Amino acid sequence: MIHAPWFRRLMNLVGPFLGLMIVLALFSWLTYEPGRPFVYLSAENIKKVSLQTTVLATCGLGMTLVIICGGIDLSIGSIVALSNVVVVLVMNGKLADQTREAFFRGESTYAIGTALFLSAIVLWTAYRQTKTILPALGWLAVAWGLATWAFTGQGAIPAFCAGTLVGLLCGWLNGLFVTSTGVVPFIITLGTMEIYRGVVLLLAKETKVDIASDVRPKLAQEYRWLDRLMTEAPDLEWLLVGPGVWIMVAAALVTVVVLSRMQLGRYFFAIGSNEEAGRLSGLPIGMIKRWVYSLSGLAAGLAGVMQFSRLSTGVPTDNIGLELDVIAAVVIGGGSLRGGEGSILGTLVGAFILGFMRNGCTLAGIPNPVQRILVGGIIILAVAIDERRHRRR
Repeated sequence: MIHAPWFRRLMNLVGPFLGLMIVLALFSWLTYEPGRPFVYLSAENIKKVSLQTTVLATCGLGMTLVIICGGIDLSIGSIVALSNVVVVLVMNGKLADQTREAFFRGESTYAIGTALFLSAIVLWTAYRQTKTILPALGWLAVAWGLATWAFTGQGAIPAFCAGTLVGLLCGWLNGLFVTSTGVVPFIITLGTMEIYRGVVLLLAKETKVDIASDVRPKLAQEYRWLDRLMTEAPDLEWLLVGPGVWIMVAAALVTVVVLSRMQLGRYFFAIGSNEEAGRLSGLPIGMIKRWVYSLSGLAAGLAGVMQFSRLSTGVPTDNIGLELDVIAAVVIGGGSLRGGEGSILGTLVGAFILGFMRNGCTLAGIPNPVQRILVGGIIILAVAIDERRHRRR
């Protein structure tokens, strides 16, 4: 058997595509109908799978960075749900009132105290990284400005920005907890998964949050672009699929540039391959980890906005277990849970393998429990292959 480095790199690149081809061939056969022989690979079904996979693939972009850096993020599903609900509340102009009622019993004094406490944390973190007070105060001013705009704004643009920013905030908190406590990321993000889920349940009062009746007409007119991000029939026909798919593709290209062309991306691989060596080389480990978890949260926040576009409502109990699918997509795409390995292209292919598999199971009449068994088996197989590859090295 060939063990040359170039052959391993080739197989890491080609392997996910071979898996996708196998899934397409298998379910094309299972869903074959004499009157509709190509229903599984029809343009309409491919569009549907692309839209259904966009949230998973967008989250996978951030998870790829985390896994390359040697970490894990189990809070992604909760962040997506939180972002989804925040978008609806901002659209309704109710985020500030709902937050004050849910967490501070309607008392503004408690809210102001909490805001000052969070500001102190932001100032302390910024000062530790910049070592001077003026840039730290600048970061604090930016944080205050964005928070004020998100809590007082109303409409599509503030909702889009608030949804992504709340994901960025949650990711930054994950990174802060990981670097300041020394606890392994698995435990930290397991805890924040429950914390963020509790926050979104309190914000939503444990029920789904609908667009207000006076806002709904605007959603069909001036806010139409946000409502139709994930449509199967975009207003601009040359887009072929909803703009959300192309936003995901653009985000993937930006992430590729970060990994392949920027120093920060090289740091991710270096830390994931050997964190101690990176520390001895003088790399700012803490700052890099905060960056990687912040980017993962940002991707999850963007996915939450897309989730709103699909549902047109906020569902606090949605996306439970999404983090497992995201990890599966990264591992299937060639990422290693040991760190130091992974690619954006591989993650996208892994996400579409899961998307086409679930879609094929639905068309073939395979029940959901069997689908879960198949996904679990694929995860075990992908991790087993990764472990075997590492032992040979």
